[in-house]
Amino acid sequence: MLACLVETAASSDSLPTLNSFFGKEGIVSVSISPSGQHVAISQRQKDGNNIVVIVDTVDPTHLKVVAGEAAENSIPSLGWVNDNRIYYNIIKPDVGGYVGVANIDGSYQRLLNGFKHGTSASSGLWGTMHDGSDNVIAQTSSYDRLGDLLKTHLYKIDTSTQATTDWDEGLQPKHVIGWLLDRHDVPRIAIAKFEGKCSMWYLSESSGKWDLLDQNECFDSHGFWPVFLESENNLYVTKIDDGFTKLYLYDLKNRKLADQPVTDIKGFDFSGYLQYDQNAGRVLGVHVFTDAKSTVWFDPALKEIQQNIDKRLPATTNTIYCGANCLASPAVLFESVSDKQPKKFYIYRKSDKSIVGLGSSRPGIDPNQMGQREFYRYKARDGMEIPVYVTRPAGVTQDNLPTVVIVHGGPWNRGASWEWDSEAQFLASRGYLVIEPEFRGGKGFGFAHYRAGFRQWGLAMQDDLTDAAVWATSKGWADPKRIGILGGHYGGYAVLMGLIKTPAIFRCGVAFAAETDLNEMLDSPINDSSTDQKQYDLKTLIGDPATDQAMLKENSPLLHADLVKNPLLIAHGAQDRTFPIRNTSGMVSKIREHNPNVEWIVYPNEAHGIEHNENLIDFYQHVETFLEKNLK
Repeated sequence: MLACLVETAASSDSLPTLNSFFGKEGIVSVSISPSGQHVAISQRQKDGNNIVVIVDTVDPTHLKVVAGEAAENSIPSLGWVNDNRIYYNIIKPDVGGYVGVANIDGSYQRLLNGFKHGTSASSGLWGTMHDGSDNVIAQTSSYDRLGDLLKTHLYKIDTSTQATTDWDEGLQPKHVIGWLLDRHDVPRIAIAKFEGKCSMWYLSESSGKWDLLDQNECFDSHGFWPVFLESENNLYVTKIDDGFTKLYLYDLKNRKLADQPVTDIKGFDFSGYLQYDQNAGRVLGVHVFTDAKSTVWFDPALKEIQQNIDKRLPATTNTIYCGANCLASPAVLFESVSDKQPKKFYIYRKSDKSIVGLGSSRPGIDPNQMGQREFYRYKARDGMEIPVYVTRPAGVTQDNLPTVVIVHGGPWNRGASWEWDSEAQFLASRGYLVIEPEFRGGKGFGFAHYRAGFRQWGLAMQDDLTDAAVWATSKGWADPKRIGILGGHYGGYAVLMGLIKTPAIFRCGVAFAAETDLNEMLDSPINDSSTDQKQYDLKTLIGDPATDQAMLKENSPLLHADLVKNPLLIAHGAQDRTFPIRNTSGMVSKIREHNPNVEWIVYPNEAHGIEHNENLIDFYQHVETFLEKNLK
């Protein structure tokens, strides 16, 4: 069994394979038990099959395989029901998701029922209890016939008997989208969203009723957002202050925000999560995401462990994960990653300060073959500073390189981080300079950066991508005659707009799951956006069909197919309901009327992403060949 955790490194004499970057071999997910006595590992083996392994943290040579799934399925995540039992999520492509449970000795392995699936109501695993019971928490969401959320509520599933128990929901607020529970697993904070307004509610122990704490327009810079409930009185929230989101403590008893933030990071919004000790009832530290990952420990014992680990692994970012009872546990789990090294997982034993390796998420990757990633900011044409990640090919010292600009999806999320990235490093390993702009509209870099992307699809958001290419050229890094653009989802839309608006900059493009008609996205009954999203969210973020018709038409690629003259590789899932394939297929036909250099790939069994690994490998094989032909 020990062989299942042994990793193999790729030869530095050969180019890393596509499977090294996009295959499923390696550790997928890890989780440490509440007491810290065991670690559960979901791992994909060389033969493609999935296993769940339990490792003893005191004696890591003692391990046991307790569950498994066939190669066509995956186990993307797992966790602990209690110290003796785990749960693990199973994805069966073309079928759906399931939850399995098993004891740490391999007994009692079974699938949970008690989940509802349908057009009017659906439910899934929400989390676990902290009372040592066999219960897990599930959440059910109910929808009306238009797909709008009516309500959610939490309930318990006994993993031994499969019995379900509802919590009292009679007084809960309407349109709840999220919950925070106290240390006794009682829902105390409810987050609701309806008709463009976001509200936060608190269930007081003394009154027994839900009180409104805060309500604002969802896309406003005022108000605050709940993050973590530490105790009856202490709630961690985020609030925009001086243009950036910061972490604060909020006094629930006195309904008062602290005068000073817990975190204040220059140039970045707070993004992260807190490490909590269930027995102690207090937060031990906060994991923070800026240009890279880091941790701020409040507890001196954890601070010392972090220092010990960092001294021994100085070239990587090392993130510690504790069980629910962190301070009393004999060991902690940590992951180690850098720009060149994919995630590796370790056990740190407190008794002798020893470190035991568990394996890698990408065992076929040799860090010596990976390129260096760096974080910069460049000025867009209107003077706004745009963050950007740059990855150079390993060992390449010359400039004037063939270049790929990667456009992230979303587009209102963060796109990249400094840590190892499969797509960027794959392209860098093939000799390309890789540019990943954090264009306006994305969160993480201040409210002004986010707000500047409202109603800017194809406009300033697109200009930021062009300006990134020009900036890389001005540095001498990029060959201006050999720059391509690549992206999926919103990124696929931006690829098409790049070929339409700036063909002299972007000589070729690779798009996946691209939206082509903004009007249809905002007003079509066939995509999966709810009425509330179309009436409020999308009108704010993209545009209003009633008042912005000219702008939406001008920035819909479908209506400008005649301007796509450069080579294009475009792929789409036939089952996509977010950006239905019909318009993209029609656009490809129009482009082919005047441009023979279009490669069109349809994956019949994919939706708004690529879930089947054979399709993922196939897609990047096409990408490699296409870029070799058009940029090299």
